[in-house]
Amino acid sequence: MAKSSARDVILDTSESLFNAYGFHAVGVDRIQDVSGVSKVTMYKYFKSKNDLIFSVLKRRDEYFIESLSKIISSKKTLSDKISCVIEWHLEWFSQPTFKGCMYVNANKEFGMIDDEIKEFTKSHKQRFFNLILGIFDVNAPARKILANTLYLYVEGAISEVALTGSTLKIEESRMAFQEWLIKAASSTI
Repeated sequence: MAKSSARDVILDTSESLFNAYGFHAVGVDRIQDVSGVSKVTMYKYFKSKNDLIFSVLKRRDEYFIESLSKIISSKKTLSDKISCVIEWHLEWFSQPTFKGCMYVNANKEFGMIDDEIKEFTKSHKQRFFNLILGIFDVNAPARKILANTLYLYVEGAISEVALTGSTLKIEESRMAFQEWLIKAASSTI
């Protein structure tokens, strides 16, 4: 097994700490202590803490979009594509490291003070929406409305589970939601 680069160790450690405790609550010293990487090495790869935060968000965005795109593209029917989006998220929710959306948290902490991070969090959400939009037939009359509906269902599920720690409401509503969305996609809204 290949040894992780110092840059990857810093990114892995930072992502884990930021996810668990928030961005402002985690200092460079803590990242250094947990990662075992010196400050000199940290600053070799990242010119500032904000640069590190941006790099963590960018890498997580790439993983998120790539992972979800891959599973969606493996499905043939609209029903299976919708189901796999929800399943992917339910799997994420079940991870002990799930603490809600890192992009919402980053925007909450930096939205008023760092334009680069704020814009990146918004662009992540737009990329996720575009991925959802791509599920629906380009000729569907209500394509954007359908995509908005699925997007908001998932975003609401993220918030619900982050707040309550329970997937019960998502699991109870999932089948009815999916059936409604499939029916709506086959009609002209």
